[in-house]
Amino acid sequence: MLAANGRCLLLVLLGFAAAAKIKDPHGIFCGKDNCYEVLAVPRNATKDEIRRSYRALSLENHPDKNLKKRDESKEKFARIAKAYEVLTNSTKREEFDFHLDHPDAYWIKYGSHVVYKYAPESDVRFVLLGLLLAISALGYGLQYNKYQRAVKFVIAAADANLRTTQGGNAMTLAVRREAEGILAERQKARQEAAAATKPAKGTPKPSRKEIMEEQAKELRGIIEELAMKVEIKGAHRKPTIWDVPAVWLCLAPLRIARRCAYFSRWLMLSKLGGRPLPVGDIEYWTVRAVGKDTWDAADEAARKEAIQTEAWRDATALATWRATYVEGAPLASKGSGRRKSKSSPRQE
Repeated sequence: MLAANGRCLLLVLLGFAAAAKIKDPHGIFCGKDNCYEVLAVPRNATKDEIRRSYRALSLENHPDKNLKKRDESKEKFARIAKAYEVLTNSTKREEFDFHLDHPDAYWIKYGSHVVYKYAPESDVRFVLLGLLLAISALGYGLQYNKYQRAVKFVIAAADANLRTTQGGNAMTLAVRREAEGILAERQKARQEAAAATKPAKGTPKPSRKEIMEEQAKELRGIIEELAMKVEIKGAHRKPTIWDVPAVWLCLAPLRIARRCAYFSRWLMLSKLGGRPLPVGDIEYWTVRAVGKDTWDAADEAARKEAIQTEAWRDATALATWRATYVEGAPLASKGSGRRKSKSSPRQE
């Protein structure tokens, strides 16, 4: 009797040990669980034993009887139902038993296990926002790089004292003159201080070459300070928050509404009413015609000329204005416009 019980126990243990070998990643049977272990029955259990175990476990783990752990009970109840479905179906149980004894056959029949996990879908709004911020940062950086190159040009041209015929412009000449004035004042102050005090005996006097090198070095430093304070306009202006594409997008509805209002007023007054436009509207259309960067770089006289000649509505007047104030004299900053002589097309 004891020997028979021992053999039964050994068979049950061997059954559970063999069952532990199977892996069912495709969910053909009970997934990662063993169907026999789920129902707590041995491998040689009859259908009646399986049904009794199923009834007991299903009643014990029914979600309605475990309200505090409802989600956990639902999952366990589903596993019990799946195991019961497999073990009460003769064909499925036979196949399951075969794969318990021959785990490699499972992979031959159902293929290797590859799990594909898809990343959660990104919110399109956040993607577009990130892209807009990246473009804004890139645009700001490029504009700042252009500004830095313009500052370096001002420093180099002013330090070399380049004339307009040598590549300089009114801005670099103005910076050079202001720097020379500051240097002259400093030298005068040093001379007055030196005259008030007697130099110590034996102090060597610097040579003329050393004095010139020191003055050139000091002048360069003054030019660098002034160049950083110069207001550069046009395409090489210092970037501001208004140059950021993200700000453009936020202000786009306002700009569109403003342009529609200007166009409607122009249509009503000029085309339909036959009345002249207000000065503010004329300036708005002139800026649009010549370009904002060109307008910002022009001096007051050039702006008045563009308005008076109606460059915004006359292509010939616009071309003449550009030939006189833009192509004839490159504009670098406000007050730096250099006009042609009286032989320019505008004067002929």
